[in-house]
Amino acid sequence: MSFRHTIRSAPARSAGLIGAAALTLAAGATVTAQAAVYQPTVLYTMSNAAAAQGGNAVLAFRAQSDYVIPFASFATGGDGTGSALGSQGALALADSGQRLLAVNAASDTVSAFAIDEAGDLRLIDTASSGGTDPISLTVRGQLVEVLNAGSDSVSGHWLGDEGLR
Repeated sequence: MSFRHTIRSAPARSAGLIGAAALTLAAGATVTAQAAVYQPTVLYTMSNAAAAQGGNAVLAFRAQSDYVIPFASFATGGDGTGSALGSQGALALADSGQRLLAVNAASDTVSAFAIDEAGDLRLIDTASSGGTDPISLTVRGQLVEVLNAGSDSVSGHWLGDEGLR
């Protein structure tokens, strides 16, 4: 089983507190630090499991102080190869950390997930990779480029609210 990972910190929910602190600092006063707002750090990795093993899944872990706790597995809607991909970009974050993309090498697809504030994933789309044996992807803005090792090709997709086009 091969593992690829991406780390995401949940966005802070204290914009008002930050704005108040900035306003206080601008007025020349000193600010004493209050207890930090908890922001879970989530580690995502991919199982690359074949159909006979239940299909590919994104595995999620929460970082807690000095250790990492597994908390969920999210099916990609596709299949992995069941062995190492030999790639570095099988998962990628997009849309300022609000989306996660994963390759499904055995089913020649790419899956797009929405990420909620707790780090849970919701599958929003699974689309053709545009070739065979996708092993890596990268994102720039809403453009998703997929490297297909089996067909020696790179294909482009657009990531929108409804998924990949």
